[in-house]
Amino acid sequence: MLPFDPIELRDFWLEVRLKYALDNEPRGPDRNRPPGVAHMSRTNYSVGRVCDFVGGYLVGLWRELKPAAEKHAAWMESEPEPDCAIYMESGLTYEGWLDSLYDWRQALGLCKWLARGDRAFATLAAAAVADWQVLELASPMLASQARAGRRNFMSIHLAGALAADAPLIARMSGSFSPSALSKIEMICVS
Repeated sequence: MLPFDPIELRDFWLEVRLKYALDNEPRGPDRNRPPGVAHMSRTNYSVGRVCDFVGGYLVGLWRELKPAAEKHAAWMESEPEPDCAIYMESGLTYEGWLDSLYDWRQALGLCKWLARGDRAFATLAAAAVADWQVLELASPMLASQARAGRRNFMSIHLAGALAADAPLIARMSGSFSPSALSKIEMICVS
């Protein structure tokens, strides 16, 4: 197991990471970055921002990061969700677009939660639905890969569905074993 030193981690945040997390701004299209690429990169940017906010919150810097999280939530709300047409025109798959849609919605829901204390059920439920659709609508060629990916990151997908108060979406995906489903049902009933 890797050593964990919360004081050292907080010091790192105070010396280096906090300034980056506060000052980071989204990049728009420019001559080296066509509009389609800029559109698609917003999702990864937003996921990274939320990871920064969570990391900072975990070392006790929520007061410092809350304004940046609010600003980012407002930016995400002003931007369109990932556009299927842009993904398809760029040669990506329908499943790739759904994955980006899931990531975008989950990042927005978590950002709202961190910034405003808003549990963002509707946003997180929409993320869980997009996640479920990746499995249900995946082409036969990609279905097993999509299921394997969900199994590898089951805790994240389950946490998202439970945060959305939508545990049945996790069940509909068929990616949980019967013993895991009974544990989920016990958690949800209690």
